[in-house]
Amino acid sequence: MIRKWTPIVLLNGLLAFLFVALFKFVIRSYSTAEFILWTEEYSKKFVLYLFIFFIAFLLTSRWQLKAYDYLKEQKPWILSVLNLLIVFIISFSLAAVINLYFQYSQILHNKELTLQWIETKQSVFFAGLLFLFFLYILIYAIIGNIYLSTALTTVVLALMGYAHYSKMSLRVEPLYPNDFKQFSHLDEVIPMVVGTFSPIYIFVFLMLIFGIWASVKFLPAIKIPKVWRVILAISSAILVFTFANFQDNFWKSYMEKSDVVISTWNPINTYNDNGFIIGFLSNFKTVTVEKPKGYSKEKVLEIAKRYTESPNTKDVPDNQRPNVVFLMNEAFWDPTRLGKAEFSEDPVKNYRELMTQYPSGNILSAAFGGATANIEFEALTGFNTTFLTAGIIPYQEIVDNKSFIPTIVSSLEVKGYKSLAIHPYNKAFYKRSRVYETFGIDKFLDMETMKNNETSGPMISDESVSNEIADHIVNSKEPMFIHAVTMQNHLPYNPGRYEENTVKISGLTEESTSPLEVYTEGVKQADEALRHLIERVEELEEPTIIVFWGDHLPVLGASRSVYKESGFADAKNEEEYERKFSETPLLIYSTSDPGNKDLGTISPAYLGPFVFDLGNLDAPPFYDFLKEVQSEIPAFKHAVKIGKDQEILKELNEKQKSLLNDYQMIQYDLLVGKQYSKSLLFN
Repeated sequence: MIRKWTPIVLLNGLLAFLFVALFKFVIRSYSTAEFILWTEEYSKKFVLYLFIFFIAFLLTSRWQLKAYDYLKEQKPWILSVLNLLIVFIISFSLAAVINLYFQYSQILHNKELTLQWIETKQSVFFAGLLFLFFLYILIYAIIGNIYLSTALTTVVLALMGYAHYSKMSLRVEPLYPNDFKQFSHLDEVIPMVVGTFSPIYIFVFLMLIFGIWASVKFLPAIKIPKVWRVILAISSAILVFTFANFQDNFWKSYMEKSDVVISTWNPINTYNDNGFIIGFLSNFKTVTVEKPKGYSKEKVLEIAKRYTESPNTKDVPDNQRPNVVFLMNEAFWDPTRLGKAEFSEDPVKNYRELMTQYPSGNILSAAFGGATANIEFEALTGFNTTFLTAGIIPYQEIVDNKSFIPTIVSSLEVKGYKSLAIHPYNKAFYKRSRVYETFGIDKFLDMETMKNNETSGPMISDESVSNEIADHIVNSKEPMFIHAVTMQNHLPYNPGRYEENTVKISGLTEESTSPLEVYTEGVKQADEALRHLIERVEELEEPTIIVFWGDHLPVLGASRSVYKESGFADAKNEEEYERKFSETPLLIYSTSDPGNKDLGTISPAYLGPFVFDLGNLDAPPFYDFLKEVQSEIPAFKHAVKIGKDQEILKELNEKQKSLLNDYQMIQYDLLVGKQYSKSLLFN
């Protein structure tokens, strides 16, 4: 009985909705956005119309059942056509709903802006809907059960939508196809962000799972001939594949007519202008690094030879070569920059004191709130992620497939250095264990192999990392290069993370104060761990350089709410805003007592040359090239470039353009090209 009447009720409900929609679309000429607004503003009238049509259709249910039995016995092919039509209607309807949800997620759950976008971008919205429709049909053709296939597809797409919303909200960065390469670490990623899950979404997800079970158990199968399914599978697979690669086939002209515009330099604009589906698909291109125009052996060698004409002969005796420590601290930043917030004590007092004695400034981070691997990639290689395809994690996309890439590690190795990497978490994250092998690092210690593994909160503490660094310097006869990436202050900053938040904060709402106090406690402990490391190094009486910096700003509230409430997010223009959210503290300590110096804001790629100069080490010609670029453009990323007077560059002059073109050419050659310049730039 349930199996017989359930589809009748659902079908008549769907027909009632379609009649109301057709009336508004055809008779009243409503647009999609106007129809959605009407259902919201006149919800009672909408429900009444639905109810009237539903009852009217339901009254004819007896004849519907008779017609069904007749077609089943006498005209089965007509029933197959009707079943196919039902499959199309269900798939199209769900595709429309999911596409609406994707856009709702893209605009951070703002109904008005979502509807406004749909109103002005109807052709683009329909293009995304079309792809989802093809996808629903493909999954149905493979599985053969419309209820199971649509339910599974909807659950997966809904989770993608929520993941996109979470990433946009926390990091102001869209979901990329490459993000799924971290899927194998999902069990470890979830605890980091579990505090961002909404109970409502968890409830909806569980209801969807229940819906899948109920639909398979109680609803009768909607069958079409197997031959039709095969045809559907082949045709929809072709359409899905070609649509996903629309930039290189016949769909391109359709997209252009639909006003789809792809921004190669700013992926967020692509998502904002074209919606999630088109934005996501536009990043399916497999090219990780665009080949520079004019790339050739002759051109690369011409550039490289300019920096090998005057060989660098300075170098210090073996026993005076300094240990070099790269200490990249998770989300280290000065929270007192949040203007309206008042702190009971200075959480970075040690760092601030060290600034008066040693070179310091800011790093222009390549990311906000995450993508740690990209910042360490720049620091170790001297390359800049600006020249890579947006959203790419080079550790996973490029370095993993290479046998050797020149880095500061290899440049120090030829001088007799031993190298060590320390990361107090899972060594598989970002494929670090494989990447560090490519970089030539001798040994890699993770959370399982570190001897100093005391925790503070849920993570191994920064003080443990400091002790691990100092212990290995003590026990090494050769000069050491140590690259350490901490984890203690990783998000989420939930209440109860520490036994006590010793720095009290006022001036903000409780909603902002709570995560900020947790984060600030982590910063204070990182600051103390830095002082502890320096004290241990000074006891060793070995020449040592410590480069300490924060990898990126912390995620404080959804949509940067803490930054906005404190007034920090106020900026004159987009470039100033981007700069604010990219600058993290930098300190370069040295036992040689170089004195304090304002380094301004620099890119992580320039850290290697600075260390070689400070340590009086013979630098590879590549570092001379980097110093030349730094003299004109001390820091740059996609959205902002900083000039030699620390001003934001609105336009580049000819010399600056030429240097960046050379930089891109050399980086391409060494990273993914033929490495023509390697023997010249890395002696």
